[in-house]
Amino acid sequence: MFTKGEDGAVLYDSKKEGGLPAASQKRTGDVPPAPHRPTTTPDYEAFEAYQQWLQWKKSAAESGEYKEFQQWREWQQYKEWKNSK
Repeated sequence: MFTKGEDGAVLYDSKKEGGLPAASQKRTGDVPPAPHRPTTTPDYEAFEAYQQWLQWKKSAAESGEYKEFQQWREWQQYKEWKNSK
């Protein structure tokens, strides 16, 4: 994600296996994480879930079901407006 030359800090490198920040892998001599250690952090898992949700939301907004749902909502609002008169 961020890089600063060969000796600089790399916060995250998606090309490295194990999900650990590249800088920590560099310090440990490129040794993969121990089996008992989690390979991803809860924050990164939440970020991936959010990205998947955004992708789903974008694809769902273009579906016929979503358009039908929006028409139903407009109809409900119209009925409420009509009954309030």
